[in-house]
Amino acid sequence: MSNTNHNDPSNVEAYQNTPNSAVQPVPLPLQPGGPSIPIFEVAFRNGMWWSMPEELSTLLFAKYENGEDAVYTWDWGESRLGSWRPDNEDTSINRYLVDFGAMEQRNIDNDRRRSLRLVWVRPQDVTPKWAGQKP
Repeated sequence: MSNTNHNDPSNVEAYQNTPNSAVQPVPLPLQPGGPSIPIFEVAFRNGMWWSMPEELSTLLFAKYENGEDAVYTWDWGESRLGSWRPDNEDTSINRYLVDFGAMEQRNIDNDRRRSLRLVWVRPQDVTPKWAGQKP
């Protein structure tokens, strides 16, 4: 096991020398103002992207760096029904498989697929700020 710090944005060479796997990490961009944080986004309607929360993106990125696909669940709470229906019971949960080789998210229960992308965000831009103004 290597002691290379793959989270060091100045160490692009560490990514170029990553052992071969089905999933190859991309180099961290060198941005003014310091390092950036990986955020995964899933394709949504009308050419828009849905950004996954930082905590989930961090867990997914660890799998991505290790060349592993990932599985996660999303709980919609009271906002909508989920696709997971154990014993035909309604839930608010969706279950997903993330295929990093294809950069695709697949709903395990209904086989719906969406494109996935990895973006890099400055730490100060991760948390959205909304003051409630209407345009």
